[in-house]
Amino acid sequence: MRAVFYQARVRLDAPAQLASVQRLLSESTATPAAFERLAELWGEFDPEQWLLTQRWSGAQGAYGQWFVDWIKRDLALSRLGTAGSPICQALEVWRDYRDLLRLIADRNGLTESSTLEFYGTWAGLSNRLVGGPQKERQEDLLALIEAGVVTILPPMDDVQRADFRPDSMIGARVAHGGLSGNGPGLISDLYEQGLIRAAHAWPADGIETDESARAIGRDGSVQQRLWVLGPAVEGCTFYNHYVPTPDPTCHALIEARRAVESCLETLGKHTSSSITFKFNKAV
Repeated sequence: MRAVFYQARVRLDAPAQLASVQRLLSESTATPAAFERLAELWGEFDPEQWLLTQRWSGAQGAYGQWFVDWIKRDLALSRLGTAGSPICQALEVWRDYRDLLRLIADRNGLTESSTLEFYGTWAGLSNRLVGGPQKERQEDLLALIEAGVVTILPPMDDVQRADFRPDSMIGARVAHGGLSGNGPGLISDLYEQGLIRAAHAWPADGIETDESARAIGRDGSVQQRLWVLGPAVEGCTFYNHYVPTPDPTCHALIEARRAVESCLETLGKHTSSSITFKFNKAV
């Protein structure tokens, strides 16, 4: 992230010096010293300020203003666009290397403890850094706050025990989609019948599938006529709520194609077997 930040800063402010900065980064055997030198010349950049994984721990009374300031800063960066913001380009590293993260994390690529750490901390952070709500929704929320319609409260374990009674509550995050959090419905029925199983413990307890997106049953057998895609398999593979795009390299489309090809192949075998059976019976 630091390397990308400084290259972007130099590209914007002094493009003639870009080659020398890139040479420093590629040839340096003491990376911390190189970054210290770049910070002296082009300003400090600390990735840790953006890699927030811990719950808010400041004074409760300061949370509302911190929240507003964060949104305003985020909106200001979005208006610059990726090309005009070294910070945005540094954060884009998480998007650029998402496929590499998939190769590492997908289908037991990590140890069990590392898998739980990845999905418990880093997967969500990655999604927030390069995804998040549309800027128009942030602008709407900011306008409601400034108009006094919405009041931002600090994080708390039980809002009902606060010093006031809320008119309504809005879930700020999408509920966990793993098997441990599923209520009555299709997925719960499949789980109870042993047709599916969790890839790992919570929070990586999405449905386990094979490379063709076919579900793995409780006994470890592949379900030949059951394919699962999307958020339900988060934990077996990474970031399955990716919004599909026309890009032919889009991971969601590639997985969907594999599933369809597998389905058609299975259907073809079944149809061929049925025709053979009926022919033999007729003869």
